Amino acid sequence: MKKENLITVSMFCLLLAVGGISIPLVKDRAFSENENRVLAKKPKINQETLLSGQFMNDYDDYVSDQFPIRDACMGVATGYKRMLGMRDVNGVYLGKDGYLMTKTDYTSVDSERIKKNIKYINEFFAKNIDTQNYFMLVPEASMMQGDKLPSHAYVEWEWELLTDIRKGISNARIVCPENSLTKTKEQIYYKTDHHWTGYGALAAYEEMSGNGGDVDLIPVSKDFRGSLYSKVLSPDIESDEILIGTENTPIIADGKETFLYDMDALNKKDKYLVFQGGNHGRVDITGKGKGNILIIKDSFANSFVPFLIEDYGKIIMIDLRYYMGNMNELCKKEKISHILVLYQITNFISDENIIKLGL
Repeated sequence: MKKENLITVSMFCLLLAVGGISIPLVKDRAFSENENRVLAKKPKINQETLLSGQFMNDYDDYVSDQFPIRDACMGVATGYKRMLGMRDVNGVYLGKDGYLMTKTDYTSVDSERIKKNIKYINEFFAKNIDTQNYFMLVPEASMMQGDKLPSHAYVEWEWELLTDIRKGISNARIVCPENSLTKTKEQIYYKTDHHWTGYGALAAYEEMSGNGGDVDLIPVSKDFRGSLYSKVLSPDIESDEILIGTENTPIIADGKETFLYDMDALNKKDKYLVFQGGNHGRVDITGKGKGNILIIKDSFANSFVPFLIEDYGKIIMIDLRYYMGNMNELCKKEKISHILVLYQITNFISDENIIKLGL
């Protein structure tokens, strides 16, 4: 064994030994801010779980999640893989100029799910044919920033899929945000997160509305490290800047009064929560324009919706993951004049809640 390989293996074994010994001495963590998820708890042992092998599986998850220097080890592992020439880690492309971008596996795409989602949306639009309907499918950052991708990355299939989905939508105006995104000189996607930046969301608004970008954006954080960073935890990756609008409008989120921008979220790890405090089943916003717009959305709409306030009298955002009401009844009750379905492509092709539009 080469000397450098021996040193690497020895350091790795030392880290495992120190971490393993420390687990019983350190209080278990319930939640990982870096990974934005609940961590495994120590499993209870009994005859059934022991004989079935479930206990060992659960214990492996527990040790992995509660490993005291887990985050540091992940960062070291990312650095080591990069040294070996690997350019994607844990489903994330290690792009140029510090960009991290989601790597979507085309072999995992469920074509039947996509057909059903298109069908449900078309049925919804057909039942609301007298409204002005919009459909916006947002490209992945990797699709828009090919110059930042590693040489082996393959995203052409995503463009083909995006085109096919759009062709399948009827009774709606298809909004193609990439037309304006490509013209924007500012950073349109975060380097450490899968969402678009304030400039990216503004470009998409301009594409939909036809209005110019006479909007002021102000920086509120320069140390945002998002969801993609949490998958690699490489300490040399630069933080992102978050930009928001200048007016913090009151809103109603799931029946509770709050604000368009949750400034307390800037003290948390996931600073993208500054936009309405995250995802809610229903958000109501009073605007300054005319007509009522209903937005069926994923989290990409959270930073997009502030630009609509000048255009509409009322904005209702619905996240189908958390909302159980009947959508057609909602349209009638709220006298909806415009409907926007806004999804990022990866979320759209995997979402199992769009069926609610067909009910």
